[in-house]
Amino acid sequence: MAIPFYPDFFNDVFGPIMQPGSSGGFAGPSRIGYIARHTIKSEPVRIKFTFAKDGMGLVGAVNFWSDYAYLGGTLGFLPDDKRLFESHEIARAQGIAYAFVEERLDYPYESYIRIDIEGAEGEKGSLVAASVGGGMIHVYEANGQKLGLWQADYDLTLEDGTVLPAVLPVITREGRKPQLFTTVEEWRRVAQKEGISFAEAAIRYEENFSLWSRDEIWAFFEKIADVLDKQIHSLELVGYDKAEDRPNLPIYGRQWNAYIESGKGISDDLTSHIIRHALSTNAKIPGWKIVPGPMGTGGGYLFSAVSAVADKINAPHEKVIESLIVAAALGAIAFTHTHTSGRVGCVGESGVCCAMASGAVAHLIGGDSYAVENAASMALQANIGIPCDPIPGGKEFPCITRTVRAAVTAPLYAELAASGIDPLIPYHEMLLAIEHIYKTQARESLCGDTCGCCLTAAAAECRKELENANLGNLSYNFD
Repeated sequence: MAIPFYPDFFNDVFGPIMQPGSSGGFAGPSRIGYIARHTIKSEPVRIKFTFAKDGMGLVGAVNFWSDYAYLGGTLGFLPDDKRLFESHEIARAQGIAYAFVEERLDYPYESYIRIDIEGAEGEKGSLVAASVGGGMIHVYEANGQKLGLWQADYDLTLEDGTVLPAVLPVITREGRKPQLFTTVEEWRRVAQKEGISFAEAAIRYEENFSLWSRDEIWAFFEKIADVLDKQIHSLELVGYDKAEDRPNLPIYGRQWNAYIESGKGISDDLTSHIIRHALSTNAKIPGWKIVPGPMGTGGGYLFSAVSAVADKINAPHEKVIESLIVAAALGAIAFTHTHTSGRVGCVGESGVCCAMASGAVAHLIGGDSYAVENAASMALQANIGIPCDPIPGGKEFPCITRTVRAAVTAPLYAELAASGIDPLIPYHEMLLAIEHIYKTQARESLCGDTCGCCLTAAAAECRKELENANLGNLSYNFD
């Protein structure tokens, strides 16, 4: 009997706990590289990374630091390892020859990277896989064996005896129960039928998937909250003047802090509070772990809103954790009905993040399940139709404007819902609309460097600068 696999709070929504960066462009690639490392037994000495010609490409890889992540993974570094940012230097110091190339291979997969790896004892391994967003991966082939679709959710033994490790926090086990709910209405009915709270019904969903106890689930949310709290306060803890700009990413929070400290700010206290912590999230300081939700730094943006509102109303800690649980369930429903990634446009990333944050704030301020759903629906309605168009070399634009907006507007949609305003469209119907757009519109109009802001002359100049500055770093001692 097949074990059901459906969207999970810790595999899909809030995860993985990782170093700063894109979950799809950094965490997923490091997991793929890590698994590729296990296709051989001895230490790697030569590695070739081949990107699909019509996939992410080398420019996209450099834009998201994916080259560091793929290479670092083959060195044994998982997404939470700070050494990922030093992988080129470490590999060269160890004398490992490597090359990143771009060519069209004969594979039927929508997107992929092939990693060919040679060990010190002469053995050779290979992996064909794809990072599909949120740190999740699909592994199609390993050492020439077709796998169908393995998601690294359990240890896999190949025909040649090679063991590939699971990399997801929640592994697949026998006994998993079917998905408890796929809409907010079904979620509401579960709570009513079982005589439990809305938040407790969400915990029951995760119990069915992970087979963890309630205490284990709550403890993991506590862990997530701790990481998120440090993330949104990172610039304050490091010091605005001590935080170092990363290549292609200035510390915008430093500029915002100076502006607010000058007394010129016009934002109200809540908005200013959220922006301060959202820009700490955006700073992406190596060593300060983050939690995606669903996009790379989405958890931090979401928590910027939740934390600021919690401070304003003096909410108890338990209510904050409950709000994260409610957000996780909204995220799982989103993953159920559509692609919560840039493939459906920015609504799949900052839009779903805004929906989760809005529902979480609605719960935090005492809203019922209807307020939670209405807030989330309003957020999606406001975000639908926006392309996912990160500018290569564009210093986080336009992503930063949309993610900060997602955090700042979450209390707006929560209060509109709390006031009794009905947005008419159920949350899951908005998600189905997003999926319909994905299936019927041209891919290049929804996501990539040929749509939206990337069509501008300024974006073209950013791309040229990125290519000139970074593409020469993609090979070492590789004949």
